[in-house]
Amino acid sequence: MQLAKRMDTVEPYFFAKLGLRIAELKAEGKDVIRLDVGSPDLPPAPFIVDTLQKASSEENLHGYSPLGGTPDFRGAVSTYYSDRFDVNLDPKSEVVGLIGSKEGLFHLSMAYLNPNDVALVPDPGYAVYASAAKFAGAEVVTMPILENNHFLPDLDAIPEDAKRRAKLLWINYPNNPTGATVNDTFFAELVEFAHTHQIMICHDAPYM
Repeated sequence: MQLAKRMDTVEPYFFAKLGLRIAELKAEGKDVIRLDVGSPDLPPAPFIVDTLQKASSEENLHGYSPLGGTPDFRGAVSTYYSDRFDVNLDPKSEVVGLIGSKEGLFHLSMAYLNPNDVALVPDPGYAVYASAAKFAGAEVVTMPILENNHFLPDLDAIPEDAKRRAKLLWINYPNNPTGATVNDTFFAELVEFAHTHQIMICHDAPYM
């Protein structure tokens, strides 16, 4: 049985390869300081653990959650965005619960990208932006994130053909891995660029 041709685009996950190399070094007795995956190295606060323990004993919480998340969860997300960012989100139509960020990145790419479309991806950046686009059959065009441009994508440097075929543009601020932040001026310019070229801005913002 042959795999689907789309599997030809799937490359080994970068952090999986890095994890194997780290395991090899540790097996050699070397002390490895990990600066790769941002996995917590401290336990959650005790009150969080206590709350989870109590919730696990509630029988009404033992089943599957509703598709997209419970109304209480979606309402809490909407309230968080309103309180912190002064952004009003409809919890019924503008908030959805996922099992993790990779699911959202992949599903967004699969929903909007066709073969011959372009995804604009920051470089360096989270590897899943590119792999999700390739899995959808789209072309990846990278936007270098360089110190001489304050670690911002140079929108003027994007090739005209890529602008014409692009559907998604990924950004990530506060930025991983540079730590760079941006101001309202950048977002205003980005929104104008996206409107001009009919491109969806995908802001992956896990550090806000």
